[in-house]
Amino acid sequence: MEDKAQTQEAIKLQGEIVRKLKSEKASKEQIDEEVAKLLELKARLGDDGKTQFVLKTPKVRLKYCCI
Repeated sequence: MEDKAQTQEAIKLQGEIVRKLKSEKASKEQIDEEVAKLLELKARLGDDGKTQFVLKTPKVRLKYCCI
């Protein structure tokens, strides 16, 4: 559980680094390098970091429309 929290914190910090570099108009190579690190951290976190949207009611198709 702590490993997941540490990974999420590392993702947050790396995201801030990327935003800072983009705001400073850093070189594309430098930004790409930091984005690669961010993507690696996100991959390490896996699917647990994603929130999935679940419908609680089934989808219903109406054949006829009320006039």
